[in-house]
Amino acid sequence: MPDTIQIDPQTGKYLGRMKWYNSQKGYGFIMRGGGEEIFFHKSNTVHDPGKIQEGQWVLYDVEETRKGPEATDVEPYEGDTSLLD
Repeated sequence: MPDTIQIDPQTGKYLGRMKWYNSQKGYGFIMRGGGEEIFFHKSNTVHDPGKIQEGQWVLYDVEETRKGPEATDVEPYEGDTSLLD
């Protein structure tokens, strides 16, 4: 996995790979660059959280919370991932 890739410096969107997502509990983790993971909750998805799958590339913003960084505005990445794998 490459280092965290900032897709658009003006919006702060990052690209990561969905490590796992528990649809019953409504949360999961995204793999960032360097082996780091970032938490996200289904309420922070742009579209239907049911469309998110493990291994899928996603775009996200980062918000600092009292528990640490959290991914927000999570959405599936529709671009070319051939150079990312």
